[in-house]
Order: sequence, then C-alpha cells, then structure tokens
Amino acid sequence: DVDEYLEALDRVPVITQARLQKTIGFLSDFVGMLGELGLSFLQHEQKHSLMLESERRYRRLFDNSAEGLIVFRVERGADGEVEDLVIADVNPIQAQRTKVHGERLVGWRLSEFDGSDERLHAYFDVVSGAVRAGRPARGTPRCTARTSSIAVPMDMRGLSDPNGSGKIICARS
Repeated sequence: DVDEYLEALDRVPVITQARLQKTIGFLSDFVGMLGELGLSFLQHEQKHSLMLESERRYRRLFDNSAEGLIVFRVERGADGEVEDLVIADVNPIQAQRTKVHGERLVGWRLSEFDGSDERLHAYFDVVSGAVRAGRPARGTPRCTARTSSIAVPMDMRGLSDPNGSGKIICARS
C-alpha cells in the first residue's frame, strides 16, 4: 500500500522552517503574556488583601481611639487652592464630643457650616487653617457661649496622604 501512503502524505500540510519558527515564536510570546497577566493578577490580589487588612486595622484603631478623630476630604478648585473641607468620617469619641451622631456629621461641608456649635466652628477654623498652610497647626481655639467662655486646647495634626487622595486626619487632644 505504498500508493495509499504517498497519497496520505500529499494531504498532510507542509510548512516551511520559517513558518514553523514564526508560529513557535508567536505561541511562546502568547504563553509569556498569559504568564505575566496571571502574575500581575496575583500581585494585584495580594495587594488588595493587604489593603483590606490595613483597612480593618485602621478601622479598629480609628473606632477605638481615645482621641476624637475626624477625617476630612479636601476639595480644591481648578487653581489648586483649598475650596472646602468635607467630613468623610468621624470616630465615636469625636461624635460624642460634638454631641452630633457621627453618621449625621459625615458629608458636612465647612462652607455650609452654620456656626451654631461654637466648639465645632473653632475646630473647623483650626483644621482649615492647617490645610491652607499645608502644615500641622497647634492652637487653642476659643469659643464663647452666652453664659460662659471656654478654651478648647487642641493639637491639630493634619496628615496629608502621600498618595494624593486628598484626605487628612485630624486629632483633637
């Protein structure tokens, strides 16, 4: 059956050495790309897991801190100047000190603050000054009520986010 064998060989596709090398090169590059994508995805998942763990630790520290903490989101205008501060988060101690539930404080804008709470107003003045100056501020905001005058000692620490998220954390001690 030599004739059948030769006929079968005629039906087998024949590729040149150059074509074979080109195909093997393509497959090699494709497999390499898939490997890089898989590694990139794995690294992304690892970073995501680390971020979630960091957020969990941050949240636990934030919520259980003995200090009153407020996280502000800084809003800047087209010129890069600070236009407003928006409360992004408040820990329970600070909510207790301001006598406003933390969830109600989130979203408040400094520009919309009515000034009815003089202690909070003094706090905002110190924070906005620190943000505008671009450095921590130490001060003693003073506020007066109808019946008395009180001084609220504060050590404001505005921590700029190195990743440029525009959030700062302020602590009142």
